[in-house]
Amino acid sequence: MKWPWRKKKPIYQPNEFHTIKRLEIFEKLQCLWPKLSPSSVFMADETYVLPSRAEVEKALQDSKIDKYVYTDELWDCDNYALLLHAYVIRKRYEDFRKGKLAKEQCYSLAFGQIWTDIHAINIALTYDEDILLIEPQTDEIRKAEKGLNITFIRI
Repeated sequence: MKWPWRKKKPIYQPNEFHTIKRLEIFEKLQCLWPKLSPSSVFMADETYVLPSRAEVEKALQDSKIDKYVYTDELWDCDNYALLLHAYVIRKRYEDFRKGKLAKEQCYSLAFGQIWTDIHAINIALTYDEDILLIEPQTDEIRKAEKGLNITFIRI
């Protein structure tokens, strides 16, 4: 016998434009990091667009953020993460101005910064590979893992 109340509803309901609501993003993050507090996550918008991993890789390569030279305290991990996030925002706006976005996709990408207790990197929620962590200093992209001690996320 099947128990209908045990059937889990997927958190993210896919759609052709890959849009996702703020609450769905928080639920996805909290599934991975159950101790994540709502007060540690800042999302300015109600709706976001999930990019593909390929789009994230292209933004990372085009940004040239990894060309900056690490300088303890003056130019360190949080500066790299902030600059890459700003690049993604600016590029999205340029694509909008050039008419490259469908009306249904005129939202920010689900991309941001994630600060742990020891490091700051970037985060992207994608439609094809779920949650990715991006190291802008080295261009490394990896799937998000459990066990991070997150202090702040801004998307």
